[in-house]
Amino acid sequence: MVYRLGRRRATLKHRLGLAAGLLLAFTAGSITTAVLFWRFYDSLPSISIRRVPIGLKENSGRRKPVHVANAPVSPENGSSTTSQATLGQNVQHARDIRLTDCSADAPRSFSGVSSPQLIKLAEYEQMCPGLIRSVSFFIGTPTTIDQAQGQAAWIADVLKQFSSKHITPLVFMEPASNGVLLDAVQYRDGAFDAPLDAFFAELKARGIGDNMMGTWVPWPEGNIPVWTSVDPALFAANVAKTVQIQKKHFPNSKAAVLLESKTYPHANSWEGGKYVSLVPFIESIPKGLIDSFGLQGFAWPPTAPNEAPMLDPEKFLRIDLAAQAARTLGVQEIWFNTGVFAASYVVSKANPYILSPEQRQSILDGIVAQAKRLKGQGLAVSVHLFAQDKSKVGEAIDWSFWQPGQQATSASAPVLKTFFGDLKQSAVGVWLFDS
Repeated sequence: MVYRLGRRRATLKHRLGLAAGLLLAFTAGSITTAVLFWRFYDSLPSISIRRVPIGLKENSGRRKPVHVANAPVSPENGSSTTSQATLGQNVQHARDIRLTDCSADAPRSFSGVSSPQLIKLAEYEQMCPGLIRSVSFFIGTPTTIDQAQGQAAWIADVLKQFSSKHITPLVFMEPASNGVLLDAVQYRDGAFDAPLDAFFAELKARGIGDNMMGTWVPWPEGNIPVWTSVDPALFAANVAKTVQIQKKHFPNSKAAVLLESKTYPHANSWEGGKYVSLVPFIESIPKGLIDSFGLQGFAWPPTAPNEAPMLDPEKFLRIDLAAQAARTLGVQEIWFNTGVFAASYVVSKANPYILSPEQRQSILDGIVAQAKRLKGQGLAVSVHLFAQDKSKVGEAIDWSFWQPGQQATSASAPVLKTFFGDLKQSAVGVWLFDS
């Protein structure tokens, strides 16, 4: 569940998904929600947005809504009503929030930058000086030579800004262009080879060196229905093709594979997802081509009125599957792409599903525990945290830990600080997406 720098106009596939969302909204009795979803999707400009897995249904058993002191306030209507999830013995009270220092070095300055990610990073720098060394951003895939050269121009500028501040980029390269998903078979058969080659060549010509590239992730989350295929052989072929072109121009740059913990059998349906081996998606990728493996898994809110959330890191971050995949690729580095929501307006704008800061800390503690278990197997581990507020767009979920200008007063900021501090003490890398 990655989020793109730009946005894209809905294609036929996504309008079908929208229809399902509208049906769900009307079924739940929320005409306003349905209208907002339609207006958002119908007005999208180019490039791409993250999709919400409407079909998640594996959870059951949710308490009735209760009121929680210190509950976050809805940005829509000021409501503090919350549906508090059951976390068993892991549920903590406000007085039980742990505090851990996350300072790593002298504070860094991010003045003079225009990258939204670096501008936002300055806020995190106030909380955890010198800690975050890798930040992500998202790009599409060029389909023409002209597009490749134009895209390379602005990406080269971003990479230079990252380099000037000693931040390592994590670049998610998605198979979409100007709102159109690229056909996986055409991609494999070479339809986009020339633009890809021109793109990386132009980056080189604009002064980008191997050490400025960071890690590139082509076809991210290729085992869930967000692109045009979930076929393992096609995924492996397209990842290998992209990375081979990348490393033709930047032989010492890095590349990674990112797969979701749960695999889905069809590219146009969220039904039938299972936690199964990820090896079929990577076993045919040439050894030595990939440098790290990314495992994706998020705490996820209910997406239907009678559905329970997914809040157990041992389930949504299947480290056994990640370790097996890393061994197959022959890599020693694994990273999580994850996040823990604060509030979800997916089912209801008026009655959002909210996690208290204490609940978020409990889930984040579980993510740290999963990372430490992998480290115990002799692997290098990092955590890439998605922490952007998407509550006021189509996704309708707030992943952030404070609203703009409220870091000092946010009840969740100490939770994030402790999470980062725990990762630091465990020698687990801290990566970030926010803008």
